[in-house]
Amino acid sequence: MVRTIALVVGLLGVVALGAIVFSGTGGSDALTLPPIIVGTTTEPALVKPAVQIKPAADVGTTTASFNGVVMPNGGLTTYWFEYSSDPDIGAVLMRVTPHIALATTTGKITVTVDALNLMPSTTYYYRLAAQSPGGVARSESQSFRTK
Repeated sequence: MVRTIALVVGLLGVVALGAIVFSGTGGSDALTLPPIIVGTTTEPALVKPAVQIKPAADVGTTTASFNGVVMPNGGLTTYWFEYSSDPDIGAVLMRVTPHIALATTTGKITVTVDALNLMPSTTYYYRLAAQSPGGVARSESQSFRTK
């Protein structure tokens, strides 16, 4: 007696089709499963955005404009600037601008955010940060001194 059963297995986006054949002639049974790949699915790789810091502009006594470039690399991305009078931009003294969502997921987008309420005659260190489903990217820091 021969029985054939079709088998479909979905594992990690791969669909396999095979047959299990049982045949018996008294005391021995044979089991075969020849897999055939009939299709695959792939998910796009999650890539974190890329960022590039630019020099601060319009530096005044208590204000400055932070500038940079964000490359979203295909994901929905938000960006912000982190700044501090601490050269390490440490968490204790770090300030953060509001998080802003980009309207596009591709290209190089120039971004600018105004920082307010800075201390006069103070050196500040700042960097650009961006986040997408692929992760968070932070630029190197730059510095400027308020007037």
